[in-house]
Order: sequence, then structure tokens, then C-alpha cells
Amino acid sequence: MKIQIKKLQQIYPSLQKLFTCDSLPVTKRWKIKSLAKICTATLTEFMQVIEERRKSLGEPNEAGGFKVKKEHIEKFYEEITELEKQEIELPVGVITLVAVDIDKAKLTALDLGVLDELNEIIKIEVTEEKG
Repeated sequence: MKIQIKKLQQIYPSLQKLFTCDSLPVTKRWKIKSLAKICTATLTEFMQVIEERRKSLGEPNEAGGFKVKKEHIEKFYEEITELEKQEIELPVGVITLVAVDIDKAKLTALDLGVLDELNEIIKIEVTEEKG
């Protein structure tokens, strides 16, 4: 399944709830951890590229970071927008979440709606069966 980096940024907070839930069954945890590695590595690399570009187009600020110079702001945002459109491939190993998993991971209705973007990977079945 392909997903744009911008979309991955938007769903990542909900994914983190799954990534950090230690009480899910071991097979689901393994699949989720594999997905977590790809998502986390991609977003970390994305942020590093943005920071490197900010440094190359900017100047140091008081907080110890870098601020993009006014004359480069438009170019910087155009580049970031283009980068956010890039797609990455996520493995399609289906992870089925049942009601007990949703409770354990403390997923809200909003999280479930957001995770629906990954419906090829994460299947959500609101049943009472055990995960």
C-alpha cells in the first residue's frame, strides 16, 4: 500500500497508540512493530531533510535552531510541499483489531477514523471476540 508522507504525518499520532501498546497479542505486536519501524524511520528522515534544508536556507536563531531567511521562505515551503507528496510503500500484512485490542490501545473514535486511511493494512472489526 502506498501512502503520501503528508498523510502518514497526519495518522502517525493514532498509529503511535498502537505502536506503544504492550498488551496486544504477540503476533499483532510483531506486525505493528514492523509497521512502526517503517513509519518512524520515514518520518525521522523527512524531518532531518527539512532541518538540513532549513539550515542551508537560513540563519541561526536565539533558540539554537535555524530560521529560514525571508527571501527563501516561499522556496522552502514549495520544496516541503513537494516532499510531502512523495509516497512510501507500506507492507500489506493485515492487522485485524477487535474491540478488546481497541480498548487496550486506548483508541478513540477519532483514532479509528484516522486509521481507516490504512484500511488495506489495519482491519477494524468492532466485535467482542478476543484478539
